[in-house]
Amino acid sequence: MSKRWTARRVAVIGGGIAGLTAAHELAGRGFDVTLHEMRPGGARGLGGKARSQYFAVNGAEVPGEHGYRFMPAFYRCLPETMARIPGRLEPGRYRAEAFREPCGGSVRDSLVGLSHMAIARENFPLLTIHRNAPRYSEVGGLVLTLAKIFHSISGAELHHIGKKLLHYCTRGPVERMQRFEQLSFWEYMEADKLGPIAQRVLECTPQALVAMKASEGSARTLLDVLVLMMLDFRRPGPSEFVLPGPTTDTWLGPWARWLAQLGVRFEQGPEQRVTRIEVEGREVVAVHRAGAPPIRADWYVLATPLEATQGIVAQSPAARDRCAELDKVAAIPLDATTRWMVGVQFLLRGADRPWVRGHVAFGDSPWGITGVSQRQFWRPEYVERLTAAGGSGMLSIIATEWNQPRDCEVPRAESLTLPQIQAEIIRQIAKCRDADQQPMLRSQDVLAFHFDQDVGFEHGRPGRNRSPLLIHPPGSWARRPSPASDLRNLVLCGDHVQNPMDLATMEGACASARMAANVVLDGADHDVADRAMVIDDYQREHVPTAWRQLGRINDVRFLQRRETRMPAHDPTVSPESREEAVDRLAREAARIGRQEVA
Repeated sequence: MSKRWTARRVAVIGGGIAGLTAAHELAGRGFDVTLHEMRPGGARGLGGKARSQYFAVNGAEVPGEHGYRFMPAFYRCLPETMARIPGRLEPGRYRAEAFREPCGGSVRDSLVGLSHMAIARENFPLLTIHRNAPRYSEVGGLVLTLAKIFHSISGAELHHIGKKLLHYCTRGPVERMQRFEQLSFWEYMEADKLGPIAQRVLECTPQALVAMKASEGSARTLLDVLVLMMLDFRRPGPSEFVLPGPTTDTWLGPWARWLAQLGVRFEQGPEQRVTRIEVEGREVVAVHRAGAPPIRADWYVLATPLEATQGIVAQSPAARDRCAELDKVAAIPLDATTRWMVGVQFLLRGADRPWVRGHVAFGDSPWGITGVSQRQFWRPEYVERLTAAGGSGMLSIIATEWNQPRDCEVPRAESLTLPQIQAEIIRQIAKCRDADQQPMLRSQDVLAFHFDQDVGFEHGRPGRNRSPLLIHPPGSWARRPSPASDLRNLVLCGDHVQNPMDLATMEGACASARMAANVVLDGADHDVADRAMVIDDYQREHVPTAWRQLGRINDVRFLQRRETRMPAHDPTVSPESREEAVDRLAREAARIGRQEVA
């Protein structure tokens, strides 16, 4: 590789999944990359919301998390990155020049496939669903399975839900973006026509998938992901994967070591907090830090989360005036696009409680609780940590309805002290029964309790969440920035940036960072054949061909209906034939689909 490329200096601001991915793609291609992260601690300070959070029990260190990590089978960018990270760096085995190819003994090779999932309801037996027993070939199969638990759903309601799902599956990308992006999942499903039990199913579905309320999330975003997950669920093989131990130990630590071998330098600590962006004309000349000299580079990759990016933009009026993408960031209403999603872990005493070999959704939980029993997936060296602390197992729990519980009789978590929060989570889980008809969790089972360290307490109660979850309200796609900016040497990435995954996930962060890296490669006049792989349409990767063909036909019909509502054409222009009109609309549908889905 010529010196022209290796001399390029890149400053990556932010050490989450997006920042690490951007550094990976650019450093491997010969760029001189420095990654700046305000959290100290080496690898333990990297990964953003994905990093492990360690705590002490009986003098032994035990790993906690912001929330459990899992990778659906329809992910593409994240597993491909994991396949290029050696799980253990053995001297002389891996060459930096081979970073583009999968390596033996990679992080991806260590992933564990889940064979089951389960749904728990109060005072009902646990319903376990096998992920690799496709008894249903239709889209409505999963709905019928759910109905075994939510047995009060009528046949008419099942028909209504199945019909709406099937209708969406046959819509094309143009109609999804222009019509269903403007509706909430609740509105599209016409949930107001259903009874309370059927409504509960619709409430639980997006919460279990992406911790988003049915009434808040965009129908396009939620249904795109729901369709992909249902299709994966019906295919042979696991539909979800988990790591074989704590996230930092099994993934982020090896990744940081591999990036260092690729030449990435890490600058970490509170002094790395970025305060403002300095510009001259249409170019960034420096990025200022709270406690260190300004960062000067040829390229700047802003990989900070939405709330942090807004703080930087607020102190950079000149940069905002010159950059429409930064102006978009500043205009996003933070209170409408972020929510609390808090993870907790229970270290167990006595016998381990594996529940099921997969995730459990607690359908009646007012706090929208989901969880997984982790010991069964962990390698022996990580199980030994639990044993050293006197524990037998680890339950990882996520609460999504943090401030607005579904049951008005249940207190809001923000009004409780930490011991009260612990007791309430146990109470909600204990109402459900395991396979032996016993409470799924009891207070006497808990040896220790870990609470997300990113939540700050004020007067003994949770007051601030430093890592809120991004949600996608209707119409939010157009308000989000794209990776390329009007400033020549500034690119943006993160799950709040427009990307094909369009969901606040590690896959979305990874995909956006690859797009940002490609913008840098384009601007640096790098070899046009050497670009980071990006999936421009996840639906095309997974959805059956017949559905996609129907979608194209329906896009033409959608554009025809839209055209009939427009003002009449100039009468002096000769009318098109039917064949010409359909052909023109088909070309327009394909063009708009490429532009809006990419």
